[in-house]
Amino acid sequence: MDNNAPYHSQPKVDALPVTLSAKLLGDESPRFWLRCVVAVLMFIYFEMGYSWAKRHGADTTIYDAATALDAWLPQLPVFIIFYMLGYLFVFSPCFTLKRKQEFYWGTCCFFLILTFSFLIFKLFPVAMDKSIAMGTDGFSTLTRFQQENDTLFNNFPSLHVSLNLFAFLIFARHHKNWFWQILPIPCLIIASTVLVKQHLVADMIGGIVVALLAYRLFVWLVTRQRLPRFLPAWLPFTLVIATVTAVIAYNHQRLAKIGRIVEKFTEQTLTSIPPWIGIALLFIGLGWWWGVKVWQQKRHNQV
Repeated sequence: MDNNAPYHSQPKVDALPVTLSAKLLGDESPRFWLRCVVAVLMFIYFEMGYSWAKRHGADTTIYDAATALDAWLPQLPVFIIFYMLGYLFVFSPCFTLKRKQEFYWGTCCFFLILTFSFLIFKLFPVAMDKSIAMGTDGFSTLTRFQQENDTLFNNFPSLHVSLNLFAFLIFARHHKNWFWQILPIPCLIIASTVLVKQHLVADMIGGIVVALLAYRLFVWLVTRQRLPRFLPAWLPFTLVIATVTAVIAYNHQRLAKIGRIVEKFTEQTLTSIPPWIGIALLFIGLGWWWGVKVWQQKRHNQV
């Protein structure tokens, strides 16, 4: 099958029966409610898995991956803004993947990254002696809050890096004209992991490798010339969602704690960052968006 052929000319091997697919999941694109459900499940699964992975026994071997480069890199609390942005940008594939097939496989790869990383956290824990931000400004306060409420483990590979880079690669694949405009976002998020002293350089590199492997798997699954046609994308997607839901249901007692964490985190963020910074970031974002639209319009007129 020619992958460059128009979408409508390709056989719909990944569709559920038409009536069920259209009513529950949408016709060509997943329904908005399904995207929201997947995003919520991702967040809860992350919180539960992260908490599970950080619990180690007294006889657990702890690894040290610190290098001279980690000691040389300065701590820049202002980068906590981009670190926090990573908590939002990571969910962009849930709302940017248009075709069902890509949404299904993208979701599976996302949960695969999480599960693989949790196992690495558990089996090969890498500890980090974090340099606590001691300033009194809003950025330092928020950085210190993040550090004190985080664990010394669960560092390698960095989920902040792997998930956000994976999200960017998926976004860029479907919005090639936006590649250079969006590129600063994952770059700043990745840089923030080491500049706010939340991760080591080794963690960052590990996260990049995991993201690239997951993206390569995603592309292979979407094109999937070698996969049997009797394995439609909705089947593993359904199994993954059912498994994640079962895990969450089994650990339902942690849901209340997750709610308190979110509430505390939101309150600290709003009280640490001065209002003028939020307004400035809003205007910068709007200006950037307007500049991108103008640039695209000029390119369109030139063509």
